Amino acid sequence: MQLTVDKDLERSTLTVTATFEHPVAKVWDLYADPRK
Repeated sequence: MQLTVDKDLERSTLTVTATFEHPVAKVWDLYADPRK
């Protein structure tokens, strides 16, 4: 997993983006059911 953090101080925003090496369906299943 790779995390990217973008800060915009003028707009007071913080954007965090996560990039995974696995298919979206597998990542979503883990997010939906953390017991896996």
